[in-house]
Amino acid sequence: MRLERMKMDMAREVEAMQRDMEMKWTEMLLESQERIVEFFGKALSEKRNKKAKRMPTPKA
Repeated sequence: MRLERMKMDMAREVEAMQRDMEMKWTEMLLESQERIVEFFGKALSEKRNKKAKRMPTPKA
């Protein structure tokens, strides 16, 4: 009986550890994606700003 209880407890602990690791992996993935989006957003806005500075304003 004790051995079975210990096995069940160990299985629960392993499952909890797996859930924690999955959660950490998901958080890291989301953070990486956020950084990528920020990087591209900054790059695009800088490119637009450079274009706007080079183009003369149209005269009506």
